Amino acid sequence: MFETSSCRVCRQVIEVARHAICDECGAPFHLNLRTDLDEASCGAAYVSAACGMSVYCDSCGARLEAEAAATGSRLARVG
Repeated sequence: MFETSSCRVCRQVIEVARHAICDECGAPFHLNLRTDLDEASCGAAYVSAACGMSVYCDSCGARLEAEAAATGSRLARVG
């Protein structure tokens, strides 16, 4: 059963099952990887050479993208 919680990024209640837990901070956030649904997405899936696919909220994703760029690493946002 889906447990209601608040999104770390937008602070709105997550009312749909399309959400994720950030692999960096561990907080829940809206995640809509479907292009045929007009629903909130406050994060994305990322692919890196080091660890494969991960999901990060927008806050952590932006920070990790900046850190990767500064060190010359590759972190590609998928969604």
